[in-house]
Parts: sequence; structure tokens; C-alpha cells
Amino acid sequence: MSSCFIVDTDGGTDDALALLMLIGMGRVPDAITTCFGNVGLEQATVNILDTLAVVQRDIPVHAGAARPLVGPLVDATDVHGHDGLGGIARPPRRAALASRDGVGYLRAQLHQACAGGAAVDLLMLGPLTNLARVLESEPELAKGINRLWVMGGTCRGRGNVTVSAEFNIYCDPEAAEVVFGLPINTLVVPWEPCLQTAVPGAALEGVLARLPKGGLWDFVRGISDHGRQLSRRWYDEDNLIMPDPLAAACVLDAEVSTRTMVCGYLVETAGTVSRGATFVDHEAKTTRPAVAIVEKADRTKLEKLFEMSLQKLASCQ
Repeated sequence: MSSCFIVDTDGGTDDALALLMLIGMGRVPDAITTCFGNVGLEQATVNILDTLAVVQRDIPVHAGAARPLVGPLVDATDVHGHDGLGGIARPPRRAALASRDGVGYLRAQLHQACAGGAAVDLLMLGPLTNLARVLESEPELAKGINRLWVMGGTCRGRGNVTVSAEFNIYCDPEAAEVVFGLPINTLVVPWEPCLQTAVPGAALEGVLARLPKGGLWDFVRGISDHGRQLSRRWYDEDNLIMPDPLAAACVLDAEVSTRTMVCGYLVETAGTVSRGATFVDHEAKTTRPAVAIVEKADRTKLEKLFEMSLQKLASCQ
């Protein structure tokens, strides 16, 4: 039986590129749920609708969680810009929102899957709050998930928002603890391989030079320029770090991941330095369900998928 593919996103710059990659390569989501994270829920939702408008695709978008399960609301506007898309120009029109109950939508799809309907494939690009709100009350619905991909956490303890925590997990550690505590067929794409597969500015210039000018070109140019500027400021390197596109690439081609470990994955929900940190249970010292965690990935495959997806999108415009 075919699966229902849902993307859950907090609507930042790399989320937009990941969506373009998926759509361009024909892995079009059946629906999208949005969440707070890079920006607030309302802006994240607008950003996804605008991204879809750039490529003239009508995919149902359901607004979900506006706050974490526990703790204060945080965002990453210092990274993604005040609007979450680096301040780039927007398309003149966008589609209407499908609903404001993303959690209810996920719950309904998982109920259907457990009742014999299409199993659910989920790609989580932001905090895990929407899914956790479903599973904390009905953990048995995890059986409706065929495959779960998560961009989040670390595999060697290198945080990107604190010294130990990656942003998506830091936004809602309690939600991540719920999700990683259940036996789900999960692939985690942590922060370190995202750094390892950062695309050089020269390679991006080549991609853009081979892409016809137009609305898509402008959109990708604006986002990539914003990301490259951040990389130059933080790391003194002209690169574009693409965490969410790397996760999308793993959905499209399992061979993008070149080294993976299978272990339990724990989340710290307390601590002044370690809140939101993730820990790999290498020696099975806990009863935590095992997940696959990407350690290394193929940057060349990521670049090729990215360019191929943009070329295919451009040919349809």
C-alpha cells in the first residue's frame, strides 16, 4: 500500500530549499504541517505558502503548534532573518491555508494508517512539537508511521544554538524526548554532517549560472546569498549550510548518507548548559529504542540532487 508523505516545517530558509528539492524531484508532499521554530507559527506558515507559490504548487498546508510543550518560545530570526526567508521578495499571491489544526490533521492521518489506511511517511524539519502532541496522548499511533526522518540533534555533541544543543531539539526538548522514546523507523540527520556537506559558494554560483532567470532563480539566489553571508560571518568560509535539504536528500536517495550508526538517542530536558542536548547510547546502556543516525553524508550527491531539482522546477515554469 502506498504511503502518505507529510512534511512538518518551521518555515525557514533551508526549509524552503528542502521543499523545492522534494517537489522538483517528484517526492511531492501530500500535505505540509507548520510549527513555530525559525520564526513564529504565523510567519512560518506564510513562508511555506509563499514557497509553494514560487513553484505554483497547491499542497494543503495545516498550521500547527505555536508554542513548545514546555518552556519559553525561542526563534532563529538572527539566522533566517526577521521574516524567516532572509528578507527576500515574495510572490504576489499565495494559496489559502487548509486548516489551523496541524496536530489534528496528523492525528487523523495516523488513526487512518493504524486502521488499515496508507501508512505515514514523515519528514520533520523543525521542532518535533506537532508530532509529540499526538504521540504523548496516543503513543500507539506511532504504529501508523512507516518512516520518520528528523533533521535535528547532534552525533558528536557540537551544538549550534548552545555549546551542546542543536536548534530544532533545543526549541522543544520535551517533544523530542516523546518522539525518540517510541519505537519508530527513524533516520536522524544531525548538525555535524550538515556542516560537513556545506556547499561551496563557487558550486552554488555554477548552479545558478545554469538555471534560467526568473522567479525561481530570484528566490534561490536571495536565500543562498543570505546563507552564504552567515557562513562568512560565522566560519569565515563562503559556503551554504543546508541542513533541511540534506534531510530531504536522504528521503530522496538513501545513499546520500554514507555512514550511519544505529543506537538509542536520548534528549536532555534539564540542565543549565545541556538542555536540548542529544546523547547517543553507543553501548545500549538504556532501553531507548534504536534509531539510525547519520554520521557522514555525500556532498556531491546533495549538490547534484539540489541542481537537478531546480532544473526540473524551472522547466515547468
